[in-house]
Amino acid sequence: MHDAHFDDQHAIRRAIHAAERSLASASGRITQIEQDIAQRTHTRGDLFTMDVDGKTFIERKDAGARSLKRSALANSVPKQANGGSANTAASSLLLPP
Repeated sequence: MHDAHFDDQHAIRRAIHAAERSLASASGRITQIEQDIAQRTHTRGDLFTMDVDGKTFIERKDAGARSLKRSALANSVPKQANGGSANTAASSLLLPP
């Protein structure tokens, strides 16, 4: 009976420590998300812009096509030291080399 009680206490302590670690991780992630939201820029309608490898696109279709072309090219060419990038007003995407 004593051993079972000791095992239960140990399991509860492990669960508490795991929950505390999870809480700390979630709190840090919340801070990161709040920072991302504060930096967000609306991209609806005419507000959309996207830079792909230094060229700015205002049409989603053109920007998407260029991004896909760049990504396909990156996958077919031998690896280089650095890749390209695609940036919208709301986010950034690093394309593989």
